[in-house]
Amino acid sequence: MSENEGRNRLKELAQGARAKVQDNGRLELDRKGTELLEQIVTDLTGPEGMPGLYAQRDVALRVRLRRQGKAGQIVAEWDRTIGAMLMVYERFGARPRHVRYLLNEEEGAWRAMEGKTELYEDLTAALVEILYPENRR
Repeated sequence: MSENEGRNRLKELAQGARAKVQDNGRLELDRKGTELLEQIVTDLTGPEGMPGLYAQRDVALRVRLRRQGKAGQIVAEWDRTIGAMLMVYERFGARPRHVRYLLNEEEGAWRAMEGKTELYEDLTAALVEILYPENRR
């Protein structure tokens, strides 16, 4: 078998598998979730981001956001098993708050599973409350 024939066989096999595997929506959601995680890290730690904030990657899909001299952290984790973004807002010495966000396709927003809050609203409030108290109004 020539190389081209072999490659064509693999392409045909992949086409057949794609037709039989109906997981396209799940794969798309996973892509959006991992992109959201990367976007949060880039927005907050990039040149236009929050001063003094750094991201510590525990594993590929979990990031801890910390600021030197502040007794707290925010953990962002993409949970593939349920298709949700888990945010843990933690001030050391206090009970951490765990919130899972699901993508609302109609609104194009990540909404909390419990309650009506939105991920960016909660994240902004948590940044001020936990890591940047000098920005309180």
